[in-house]
Amino acid sequence: MEPSEPQTIPLSPPTSMNNQHHPHPASSEQQSKQDIMIEMLHKIQVDVNSIKSSLNIRQTEEPKERTPCTRIRPALNQNRELFGRPSPIYAAVAGNDIMIGRSDSGVLMTRKQYSHCLSKSNGGQKLVLKLMDVVFTKEQMAMSSLSGGPVKCKNGIRNKSKLDESILLALTQQAQLQFPGCLDTKPQHDAMADAINGKCRHLWHSTYGK
Repeated sequence: MEPSEPQTIPLSPPTSMNNQHHPHPASSEQQSKQDIMIEMLHKIQVDVNSIKSSLNIRQTEEPKERTPCTRIRPALNQNRELFGRPSPIYAAVAGNDIMIGRSDSGVLMTRKQYSHCLSKSNGGQKLVLKLMDVVFTKEQMAMSSLSGGPVKCKNGIRNKSKLDESILLALTQQAQLQFPGCLDTKPQHDAMADAINGKCRHLWHSTYGK
């Protein structure tokens, strides 16, 4: 009897083979979502870089010159520009001094004095009242009026001196030069006279009327 050949028993596959990981459908879906997110982040980064590049270009560009506004605001002063002030107008200049009114008026003041008065004025009447503070003293104005003569007061009647006509003429001429049309009508002249007398009357009461 011949010896029988040893039987071979098939070995079971290695444990590692049995435990080999196979992708599950859920894992594939998660990987797909991650890929989408990465792609979106990449697009966002591209957009950010594009915006930064655009900003850098704008910053390096030279600023464009703005066209100055040339519109004129309708007002009593035709020389007053939009949101601006009228430029001082002089009939004559002598060094640092200017001539008020006509070039032969003989009424002088410094450029600084006139510019200050003009900066506080919005019309001819206001300008005359401001210029009076430069050419007259407070005492002169308190003791005077436009036409002079007797004036009623609490203590009776007192006589006032007459303000210098040549000086007042120079002041009103300067107002017309700076604010054309401010004394073209009789009502404007009457309003100017009332304003001058009112200033003198106020100074009298504030100085001697107590």
